[in-house]
Amino acid sequence: MKRILSILLVIIFLLSPGITVSAKTTYDDISKNSLSKYSQELASAYIELSQFIADNDLPASISIEAFEQEYLKGKYHSVSEYLNSFYSLFEVDSASKWTNDTKWYYNTGVTLMDKPVYNNYNLLSVVQAGDIIFEASGSSGISGHIAIVEGIYYDTSYATFYIRIIEAIGYLGSVGEGDGVCRGVLDDNRYQERQGTVLRVSTATSSQKASAVSFCIGQIGKGYWLDLLDGPDTSEYENDWYCSELVWAAYKNQGIDLETTNNSPGITPKEIRDSSLTDTQTVSTIGTPAITSITVNSPTTVRLNWSVVNGASYYYVYRSSSISSNTYSLVAITPYTSFTNSNLTAGSTYYYRISAETTALGNKSQPEGVKLSFSAPVIIKSCPVGSTSVALSWCKVYNAIGYYVYRSTSASGTYTKVSATTGTSYSDYGLASGTTYYYKVVAHNSSSSTGKSSYKSVIPTTCQKPTIYWGSGIDIDSLAIKWTNVPNATSYYVYRATSASGTYTKIATVDKTSYTNTGLSMGTYYYKIVAYNSSTGQTSHYSDYKEVSTMMSAKGNVCD
Repeated sequence: MKRILSILLVIIFLLSPGITVSAKTTYDDISKNSLSKYSQELASAYIELSQFIADNDLPASISIEAFEQEYLKGKYHSVSEYLNSFYSLFEVDSASKWTNDTKWYYNTGVTLMDKPVYNNYNLLSVVQAGDIIFEASGSSGISGHIAIVEGIYYDTSYATFYIRIIEAIGYLGSVGEGDGVCRGVLDDNRYQERQGTVLRVSTATSSQKASAVSFCIGQIGKGYWLDLLDGPDTSEYENDWYCSELVWAAYKNQGIDLETTNNSPGITPKEIRDSSLTDTQTVSTIGTPAITSITVNSPTTVRLNWSVVNGASYYYVYRSSSISSNTYSLVAITPYTSFTNSNLTAGSTYYYRISAETTALGNKSQPEGVKLSFSAPVIIKSCPVGSTSVALSWCKVYNAIGYYVYRSTSASGTYTKVSATTGTSYSDYGLASGTTYYYKVVAHNSSSSTGKSSYKSVIPTTCQKPTIYWGSGIDIDSLAIKWTNVPNATSYYVYRATSASGTYTKIATVDKTSYTNTGLSMGTYYYKIVAYNSSTGQTSHYSDYKEVSTMMSAKGNVCD
């Protein structure tokens, strides 16, 4: 149908009288006699472009009137150059082709599906909230891909800081349907693979950057659409975005127009990269130290040791009272790989991070913590490592010579001692997959023991619980939902009910992270997702339910 409409539009265009050039037209060196020639060339170009969009089922559209009007603005040397400028737009979000492959860092939400890597580039030291990430879409990237940095966050499951971004992505051609605005992750692997560049809006204040990020957060879950010549939108009520339009609108709403070059239809990532208002930030390859030990020398003193970074001249030592804080304070600069921190407060817990300096400042190490008193330990990590095993770690307790690990199957139940260890970690095996276990730890020395720590819960399973992060009606009898990818899951079960607390019935088994439900009666439905691993036969717990309603009326005008 798209192709038929496109051809009909072109036939009408060819049969219409010659183009009338308005007083505002800048392309005034073309005579009325030659305009008919250019009209035929434009019509042929329009047919070619429309056919390309239809053949590849691209999320884009353009009217022949807009197509002609844009050309007559006069910034193109030929019709072929003009047509090629459109094809470059379709390179913009070829980044999203990776979302259908093994790349975990698209559509992550706020839960990491894998551990990000920050061992080579000093991204964590360079990148700030509000920065723009330009990616060259592989070796052939004409226009690239653009995302905005939401901020740097701490993930407790992997005990790591990571860079979270917001981006509008869409699949191309036969790969699949577009995903729209979502959260993603930038790490060393993606930065290198996608030929990344970090851009900073030079004129933006901290408040403007924060507002730009907030705008993008408010667009999460909206669809993907490549607006060609319909005019870019900056409204928070826009229904869909493509990557550079989203980032442009975020800053345009702060009074900062990043499209200063304007050398192609629409707004391209390359134009934002080349804008006079964005500065490229230097990203260096420099090693990241790892803290190898923290020794409590007294109730007010600790000694740190860390790994060597080749070529490092100095090491920066940072400290915080919160493991997830983004505001670690600099407490020392030293040429050595050890440091003794004195005059601390007895009984307090401290966390440390180390960075190396060569010609640039490297990433801070992941944090390590210690509590300066003989008191109850603090469990800092509990995570599943398989279908029948879990791992725990806790802060070192001053003057403790060992630790007892206790386990229960309920938070308030009876805790049984399952291990005695001199270290600050423990792996528990032979558990029941899918059962929730609760752990407490006690520190002891030769004369006394501390009280039990507060409990931490963990579920051994090869399938984590999915999260339904988006749902929307797409017609009066159909709707669609999307959920987070689960590592090791080979398929997903879709359950539906007519009330939040009603009976959920399995309606589908799919091997992707989205589902379109058709043939419904107009109304509201409730969905849950279960992940399944075929090699182990394990299933996850149900996701939290998602309430989704069909559209209240049909699309379009029923009189058409």
